Order: sequence, then structure tokens, then C-alpha cells
Amino acid sequence: MTPQTRVEKPDPSPAKAELRDHRLDRLASSLSTPANTRVLYGLAALIVAVVGLVLFGVVHWILPEGGDFTGTIAFYDKYQAVVKACLLLAGVGAVAVITVIGVLAALFWQLDTSKHHAISWVAVVSDTIFGATMFIEISLAAAPALLYGHVSNEIVHALHIIPFASAYILGVVWIPNVAATLLIGSRSGLFPIWLKALGLATIAADFLALLAATTLTGPLNGVNGIVSFYIPAFVPTAWFIMLTVWSVLYWAGARTASRDEQALGE
Repeated sequence: MTPQTRVEKPDPSPAKAELRDHRLDRLASSLSTPANTRVLYGLAALIVAVVGLVLFGVVHWILPEGGDFTGTIAFYDKYQAVVKACLLLAGVGAVAVITVIGVLAALFWQLDTSKHHAISWVAVVSDTIFGATMFIEISLAAAPALLYGHVSNEIVHALHIIPFASAYILGVVWIPNVAATLLIGSRSGLFPIWLKALGLATIAADFLALLAATTLTGPLNGVNGIVSFYIPAFVPTAWFIMLTVWSVLYWAGARTASRDEQALGE
């Protein structure tokens, strides 16, 4: 009997990696064009505007004040199914949010020139605490929607207040992240002036969330108050969206420039 000759199959990994890199290069090159950059920023600004208007409508016309017992019960009587749907959507969206946060952390870690990446560590710890707290608050918001009709209205009202009242700390714990990100971007000379201004506005807006610990009525209440709920929710959201878009375009520009340098070297 003759021994069977073992045929070595070519490793497809290098070919797949080359194809993936080629696709990423094409994507980066496309995003780096001035026309597409303007389109992406315009789309992001439109999303921010829509989010702001929708959130304002919800705060102004749908959510009751924290101290409005009758309005709170009527809210769950009318919107119980909508609240559950929004909570499901938030749960699915959490995957995307965590992914984006991780990618942004990696990018700014790379840009950070501080000793031992101290500034990046501040940003990462702040983001971790903020994210964990936010998702706990979202989970707590499911309780009144699930228990409405099964427990007394007083319990429903109390459970409705708990996530809003305890969320006043969210803005404060995220301030170190925003400040650290601003510092890294400013030190690198990469942030445009409008992004710096938006970051500073976000820090100021986050401080306003603290006022939610003072009252359940008026513009300072943390359930539907313009000062202590709407502004601390909308401005940081706008910052997160615009920072994400800026980061995508920075990646595209850096990858395209690196590829062009390699092509010139060859």
C-alpha cells in the first residue's frame, strides 16, 4: 500500500483579510470626500434636531409632572403598551450604545498622550459607571408599566418616580468622561471649535440634572422638567451623536491618509 499524500489546502485567511481591508479602504475613502463629509454631518444634525423635537414633545405634552398623581395614573392607563415597547427598544439599542462607547474609548485611548493614559482611564471609568447606572434606571422604569393594574395606584406612582428621581446623578457621573474626551481632543488639536463648544455645553447641562433632587413640580422636577430633565437629556445626546460622527470621519481620514502614504512609499 502506498501512503496517501496529504494535500495542503491554502489558508483563506490572508485573502479574506485583504478583501476586508480593501472594503474598509473604499469605505474610508468614500467618507473622506468633502461632499460625503457634509452629508454625514448634515444627517447627524438632522437626527439631533428630530430627537430634540420628539423629546420636547414627550416632555411637554405626554409626561406628567412628578408630583401629579392623577396625571401619572392616567399616563399609564393610556400609554402602558407604548412604554413597554419603548423599553424593549431601549434594551435592543443598549447593544449598539455599548458597542459605540467601546469603539470611542479605543479611539481616544489611542489619541491620549497623558502618562499611563490617565485621562483615558478617567473617561472609561466615568463611562462605565454612567452606562451601568443608566441601564439600571431603564430597568427600574419597567416596574410601573408591568405592575399597573395589579397593584395600588400609590405604588405605581412611587415606582414611576423612583427611576426619574434617582437618575439625577447620571449627568454628574458622566461629566468626567466628557471633560476627559474634550481634553484629549483639544490636546491633539483635532476637535473643531463647534465640537468643543458642544462638549462644554454638555458639561453645563449635566450639572443641571442635580436640581432634580429638589422638587417634583415645575421646570426643576426630574420627571418632565425642562431644566432638570429635558436639557440634561437632550444636550448630552446631541454631544454623543456628533462625537460619534466626528470619530467615524476622523477614522476615515486617518485610514485614507495612511493608505496614501503607503502607496507613495511603494
